[in-house]
Amino acid sequence: MPILYIVIGIIILVVVFFIFYVSRFFKSVRIKKKSSLSMDYQKFVAAGANLSSQNGAYLNELTTGLHKVILKRTVKNAWGENDKTEVLKIVDKFIENKFDYVNLIYNARLDASRNIEGSIKHQLALNKEEYNISNEEEFDDYCLELQDNYHEIISIENRLREDDLLRDSMKLKTLKGYNLSRVINLARWYYDLQVLSKEEALSIINKAYSLLHSAFDSWQELSVNYIGGRVLWFKDFGDFYDTQVYTQKELLKNENSPWVNIKW
Repeated sequence: MPILYIVIGIIILVVVFFIFYVSRFFKSVRIKKKSSLSMDYQKFVAAGANLSSQNGAYLNELTTGLHKVILKRTVKNAWGENDKTEVLKIVDKFIENKFDYVNLIYNARLDASRNIEGSIKHQLALNKEEYNISNEEEFDDYCLELQDNYHEIISIENRLREDDLLRDSMKLKTLKGYNLSRVINLARWYYDLQVLSKEEALSIINKAYSLLHSAFDSWQELSVNYIGGRVLWFKDFGDFYDTQVYTQKELLKNENSPWVNIKW
């Protein structure tokens, strides 16, 4: 019996410690009091805040501040086990941003001279080489798929508006919001795991931020494109979405948030 009590006591202590750890670190807006980064780089890091917040990471520092056990599990689940060469290949793929069908559809929606089907065909014709289209049958198949994607995007935008995340004038513009926000977090994770050097991680974050800043006009627009891009990728809203509804609102109003204290 005494042994049983000891085991139960140890289990209780572990549970209490885990609850304490989670309540302490897993916050939507977690700021390090004295950041080692310049204000410019704090801004660059903040462009990955949707995912950083969800994981309980610092929003103003290169290091995430996450426990190594949790960080290793997070990275393994998201990206697998990668060495530096593989990490840099992932980064290059997202920086290149090929096959951005969301941006193609966005440009089609801006074309007032045609209906949406005609606009999609026109945009796809301009991007045949990128999509490796070699014949008319492939072209027609792509057009049908993009029309389905268009209706999916409209449905997601309607949900984003219902939940007060997307202003009426905003649209989902590009997959860059989702992909490059992840790149910023990837660079920080692999820096913490000593796969990337500080200089390599900051260089990646700088590139990702520059592309994000040229693509979007505000923190809010970046955020909804991150959320919408993730929903499109997984074809599902799920628990992630509910978390991000809260996260975006906190990032845009919390007095400690870099999105409140740093201009876009």
